[in-house]
Amino acid sequence: MDIQKLGVRDDELMAYISRANLSVIPIHGAFRYDIARDASSIDHNLKAILGVESNVVSFAQVLQAVDPISKTLFQEQSIGQIGKHDCFHTNEFQLKNGNIVKEFYKFDYHPDDYDKRSPTHISGQTTLLSKVA
Repeated sequence: MDIQKLGVRDDELMAYISRANLSVIPIHGAFRYDIARDASSIDHNLKAILGVESNVVSFAQVLQAVDPISKTLFQEQSIGQIGKHDCFHTNEFQLKNGNIVKEFYKFDYHPDDYDKRSPTHISGQTTLLSKVA
Protein backbone atom coordinates (compact mmCIF):
# COMPACT_ATOMS: atom_id res chain seq x y z
CA MET A 1 0.00 0.00 0.00
CA ASP A 2 1.41 3.39 -1.01
CA ILE A 3 0.46 5.86 1.73
CA GLN A 4 1.32 8.86 -0.43
CA LYS A 5 -1.29 7.77 -3.00
CA LEU A 6 -3.78 7.75 -0.14
CA GLY A 7 -2.92 11.36 0.64
CA VAL A 8 -1.14 10.69 3.94
CA ARG A 9 1.65 13.15 4.73
CA ASP A 10 4.76 12.07 6.68
CA ASP A 11 3.73 14.07 9.74
CA GLU A 12 0.35 12.30 9.74
CA LEU A 13 1.84 8.82 9.47
CA MET A 14 1.50 7.78 13.11
CA ALA A 15 -2.06 9.10 13.29
CA TYR A 16 -2.83 7.05 10.18
CA ILE A 17 -1.35 3.92 11.76
CA SER A 18 -3.15 4.49 15.06
CA ARG A 19 -6.50 4.48 13.24
CA ALA A 20 -6.05 0.70 12.93
CA ASN A 21 -4.77 0.80 9.35
CA LEU A 22 -2.28 -1.88 10.30
CA SER A 23 -1.65 -2.94 6.72
CA VAL A 24 1.15 -0.35 6.62
CA ILE A 25 3.06 -2.15 9.41
CA PRO A 26 5.89 -3.07 9.32
CA ILE A 27 7.27 0.28 8.26
CA HIS A 28 10.98 1.03 8.02
CA GLY A 29 12.99 4.11 8.93
CA ALA A 30 16.66 4.67 8.11
CA PHE A 31 19.48 6.37 9.99
CA ARG A 32 23.20 7.11 9.81
CA TYR A 33 24.94 7.92 13.08
CA ASP A 34 28.21 9.89 13.00
CA ILE A 35 29.97 8.84 16.19
CA ALA A 36 32.47 11.72 16.29
CA ARG A 37 29.69 14.32 16.02
CA ASP A 38 27.15 12.38 18.13
CA ALA A 39 24.60 13.12 15.44
CA SER A 40 22.27 10.73 13.68
CA SER A 41 20.56 11.74 10.44
CA ILE A 42 17.14 10.10 10.28
CA ASP A 43 14.47 9.90 7.60
CA HIS A 44 10.81 10.97 7.91
CA ASN A 45 9.61 7.47 8.78
CA LEU A 46 12.06 7.17 11.67
CA LYS A 47 11.04 10.62 12.94
CA ALA A 48 7.46 9.37 13.12
CA ILE A 49 8.42 6.03 14.68
CA LEU A 50 10.50 7.72 17.41
CA GLY A 51 8.13 10.64 17.83
CA VAL A 52 10.82 13.32 17.42
CA GLU A 53 10.73 16.66 15.61
CA SER A 54 14.20 16.91 14.06
CA ASN A 55 15.92 15.02 11.23
CA VAL A 56 19.13 15.05 13.29
CA VAL A 57 19.23 13.53 16.79
CA SER A 58 21.91 12.66 19.32
CA PHE A 59 22.34 9.26 20.95
CA ALA A 60 20.97 10.74 24.19
CA GLN A 61 17.81 11.88 22.39
CA VAL A 62 17.28 8.41 20.92
CA LEU A 63 17.92 6.82 24.30
CA GLN A 64 15.36 9.19 25.82
CA ALA A 65 12.76 7.84 23.34
CA VAL A 66 13.33 4.25 24.55
CA ASP A 67 11.01 2.90 27.26
CA PRO A 68 12.88 2.64 30.61
CA ILE A 69 12.23 -1.12 30.71
CA SER A 70 14.02 -1.54 27.35
CA LYS A 71 16.93 0.90 27.90
CA THR A 72 19.50 -1.65 29.07
CA LEU A 73 18.63 -4.02 26.22
CA PHE A 74 18.85 -1.15 23.72
CA GLN A 75 22.27 -0.02 24.99
CA GLU A 76 23.67 -3.57 25.06
CA GLN A 77 22.44 -4.27 21.55
CA SER A 78 23.48 -0.98 19.98
CA ILE A 79 26.72 0.44 21.35
CA GLY A 80 27.48 -2.82 23.14
CA GLN A 81 28.05 -4.55 19.80
CA ILE A 82 30.79 -2.19 18.61
CA GLY A 83 33.91 -4.18 17.84
CA LYS A 84 32.10 -7.51 18.00
CA HIS A 85 30.22 -7.48 14.68
CA ASP A 86 30.14 -5.70 11.34
CA CYS A 87 26.34 -6.04 11.23
CA PHE A 88 23.83 -6.81 13.95
CA HIS A 89 20.04 -7.36 14.29
CA THR A 90 18.56 -6.40 17.67
CA ASN A 91 15.77 -8.08 19.56
CA GLU A 92 12.45 -6.28 19.76
CA PHE A 93 12.22 -3.40 22.24
CA GLN A 94 9.63 -0.80 23.20
CA LEU A 95 9.74 2.96 22.87
CA LYS A 96 8.12 5.37 25.34
CA ASN A 97 5.41 6.17 22.80
CA GLY A 98 4.35 2.50 22.78
CA ASN A 99 5.91 1.51 19.48
CA ILE A 100 7.56 -1.91 19.32
CA VAL A 101 10.62 -1.88 17.07
CA LYS A 102 13.70 -3.84 16.11
CA GLU A 103 16.83 -2.49 14.47
CA PHE A 104 19.56 -3.49 12.08
CA TYR A 105 23.02 -1.93 12.49
CA LYS A 106 26.00 -1.81 10.14
CA PHE A 107 29.17 -0.62 11.87
CA ASP A 108 31.78 1.27 9.82
CA TYR A 109 35.35 1.39 11.12
CA HIS A 110 38.48 3.31 10.13
CA PRO A 111 40.10 1.49 7.17
CA ASP A 112 43.26 0.59 9.14
CA ASP A 113 41.37 -0.46 12.27
CA TYR A 114 41.74 -4.24 12.06
CA ASP A 115 40.81 -4.66 15.74
CA LYS A 116 37.54 -2.74 15.23
CA ARG A 117 38.15 -0.36 18.11
CA SER A 118 37.44 2.92 16.33
CA PRO A 119 34.04 2.97 14.65
CA THR A 120 33.25 6.01 12.56
CA HIS A 121 29.57 5.50 11.74
CA ILE A 122 26.63 3.27 12.47
CA SER A 123 24.04 3.05 9.73
CA GLY A 124 20.91 1.00 9.71
CA GLN A 125 17.21 0.57 9.74
CA THR A 126 14.52 0.69 12.39
CA THR A 127 11.44 -1.43 11.76
CA LEU A 128 8.12 -0.59 13.40
CA LEU A 129 6.55 -3.93 14.29
CA SER A 130 3.48 -2.81 16.21
CA LYS A 131 1.85 0.15 17.83
CA VAL A 132 0.65 -0.38 21.39
CA ALA A 133 -2.50 1.58 22.18
